[in-house]
Amino acid sequence: MADLSIEMTTDVDWSDLQRRLTDTERRVLLRFETAVVDFYQGRWVGWRYRGRPAGAPRLVSHDAWRGEVTTTEAGAQLLITNAARGWRSGRPYVAHVHRAGKDTSEWEEVTADAVARFADDIAEEMAAAIAATLEAPAPTRRIREGSSGTEVLNLEL
Repeated sequence: MADLSIEMTTDVDWSDLQRRLTDTERRVLLRFETAVVDFYQGRWVGWRYRGRPAGAPRLVSHDAWRGEVTTTEAGAQLLITNAARGWRSGRPYVAHVHRAGKDTSEWEEVTADAVARFADDIAEEMAAAIAATLEAPAPTRRIREGSSGTEVLNLEL
């Protein structure tokens, strides 16, 4: 069995903005980060622990789901990971987990359901947050005369 941990990334290209997301916009993604991790954990249940001793850890891969939001001028990223390691081998194993009688990995099924459940809502709420931010008036800035970066020019015509 190969060492496989899970890392799923969804990128959205907001390069037209040519700026990082504002705090308000970023909060939308942070809220969805929590919702998506909760979704994975809610679906990552019901496992049989066949062959595992009574004292061996349980819910290791369930508790290992993590989310991370990163933003740059080129876009934003919601990263969902699970790097749980086997209690005996110490190697990542989540990519091999599947339900009895199924050939598809469980993470693939949960990911497809998560994308179907959240992708449109994320795009819609982010578009609304960006539009609201773009329509908001810019904060007033005061520049003192003689401060760095300013010059006073007296022109007589």
